[in-house]
Amino acid sequence: MSYVTVPKEEWEKLVNEVKELRKTVEELTVTLKPILFLIEKLPHLFVDPTFIKTLAPILALPYAMEKVNPNVLGTVMVEGLVSISEAFEKIAKSEKSPEFSIMSLLRDKEAKKSLGIMMEILKYSLPRIHSSLKNLMQETK
Repeated sequence: MSYVTVPKEEWEKLVNEVKELRKTVEELTVTLKPILFLIEKLPHLFVDPTFIKTLAPILALPYAMEKVNPNVLGTVMVEGLVSISEAFEKIAKSEKSPEFSIMSLLRDKEAKKSLGIMMEILKYSLPRIHSSLKNLMQETK
């Protein structure tokens, strides 16, 4: 039997590489454990009625997005968020909280326009939403 001698520097280098490899494998194991857990539970999730009910609105998004004008929706979202942000900043800078007054709403041109727009949105969308919900409830009986 013959023996091969390895220089000390190479041996230390090899030991360090093995230590680094072990550390990497341990980190990978820690990272993959939650994913493995999810994969193991996935078949049970797909037969769970609660999960399916929770997932239903998300699955309906492609159908809804097909009917939506993305330019209009994007504009409404961007301008709506900017406007809400500006309104909150204005309220925060104000010395006193805004007070509700029906008389001032009736005199304020912007308030009347805003209420008119909101009423049109509600007038158009709520009957459709109500009808869809009614149909859904009849289908589930």
